[in-house]
Amino acid sequence: VGTPATSTQQNPQVQYTEPGVYPVTLRATNDAGTDTLVRTDYITVNLPLPMGEFAAVVTMGEAPLTVVFGNQSTGAETYAWEFTGGAPNRSTEENPVVIYEDEGNWSVLLTATNADGASEQLLKRAYIQVSGVTSLPDPEPAELLVYPNPSQGAITIRLAEPPTGAVQLRLIDLHGRQVRQQPVDYVAGKEIAWLLQGVPEGLYLLEVTGKEGRLGTAKVLFN
Repeated sequence: VGTPATSTQQNPQVQYTEPGVYPVTLRATNDAGTDTLVRTDYITVNLPLPMGEFAAVVTMGEAPLTVVFGNQSTGAETYAWEFTGGAPNRSTEENPVVIYEDEGNWSVLLTATNADGASEQLLKRAYIQVSGVTSLPDPEPAELLVYPNPSQGAITIRLAEPPTGAVQLRLIDLHGRQVRQQPVDYVAGKEIAWLLQGVPEGLYLLEVTGKEGRLGTAKVLFN
């Protein structure tokens, strides 16, 4: 209902704070009596327009470049992404992961839509900058398994075909900031247990690298 819910003013001002459709009733009275006018579904209050916003964990690097997009939109329920030069080139996930195989400057388009069907588009031109390989190519990324995922503060990492020697673990948030970093002397065939106490809830990118280059990446959700 509106605020105030009732009024005796001739021309009242009423505020509606919740989306919906509202009736209005007017009772006019004089010495001869009272007349009532009812208007059903007279006031329509829509949801606020959505505000589309996003940021990527990384926005530049050598091909193939893996990018985690963090959705920072407000007032939206569904999302439609378009990634020029990326794979996939479209997504409806809230926080998609896209791989860029080709050199170039690539644009990203996000359409954020609310429950009323109202939408806003945000286009970031040349947002992802992918360069050609300037050194020896990295080995093919090994399979990277992380569990439990979601996690409450501790994860186990398994590489199907790991190298020998030390590896580097990095946890990166959706703003591209390194949250945790840990060197590990890895033994082939063994799993890595990583205790991550105090990590705020949210979606992160786990990156594992070795002497030969990047070994794999994975999204990890902490709750």
